[in-house]
Amino acid sequence: MWDGDGEAEFVERYHLTVALARLLRATAEHLEARQDGGRDTAANIAAACFHCNSMRHKGRPRAAPSPVQYRNRVQARIAAGKWHPAIKHLQKADQAGIVS
Repeated sequence: MWDGDGEAEFVERYHLTVALARLLRATAEHLEARQDGGRDTAANIAAACFHCNSMRHKGRPRAAPSPVQYRNRVQARIAAGKWHPAIKHLQKADQAGIVS
């Protein structure tokens, strides 16, 4: 996950496409959505990559899973190697010694 102007360096370091790197960009995930009364406070914001942030609410604007439910779903999918589009790419890079 990255933030700021370091896209080119991030792409080069991890041998990613720009499109894939953009899915990994850091965002502020509101645990309780602003549309549901959530505030911009430290207790209500967690760092999340763009992909994870957008997937939590996709297709369910008023019924997104709770932060705990979503964390459990993500952890289960990661354990199965199915969560993020970058997982397989990063696993291959790690095995090749590219990721440090």
